[in-house]
Amino acid sequence: MSTVQEIESAIGQLPREKMREIHEWLEKILDAGPRPEGYFADDYAAMDEERVKVEEWSLKVPQSSER
Repeated sequence: MSTVQEIESAIGQLPREKMREIHEWLEKILDAGPRPEGYFADDYAAMDEERVKVEEWSLKVPQSSER
């Protein structure tokens, strides 16, 4: 059984009330429309100098897949 078939089967077994809630939730998301320009701008804001130094330092540290 493929993953898609498993998901369809699981959805088919949900109670009618849960299906209605999911449907309403999806409609709200779709009705919200596109996100405004810069919606995630804070997530991609420039890092402060200290953070940049830490990131650069961490790239120099040898990595090992062994634990």
